[in-house]
Amino acid sequence: MNIEKPVFNAPIKKLNGKIITIAGFLIPVTTYGNEYVISANPYSGCYFCGNAGIESIIELKFEGNNIRYKIDRFIMVEGKLILNSGDDLGFIYTLQNAKEVK
Repeated sequence: MNIEKPVFNAPIKKLNGKIITIAGFLIPVTTYGNEYVISANPYSGCYFCGNAGIESIIELKFEGNNIRYKIDRFIMVEGKLILNSGDDLGFIYTLQNAKEVK
């Protein structure tokens, strides 16, 4: 099976490992726990519904946060951007140590 790896342009590569702030719609990945992605689109138009590409979401790894967020909540988050090298089957982008910015 041939799995394509993500390809990033130079400006995106420069952000790898940097702290960034991004805004979007929160979408839970599971019905339990604290696993979310932030999406450029609300749930009805997001990647999981087939209305956008995987490049439109970022996996969020909250730092010690057990807050349960409502679906489609528009939020601003900050964290360390990690680009997926393609060695695993995870999301293309991950925001580590994510925290809500008010």
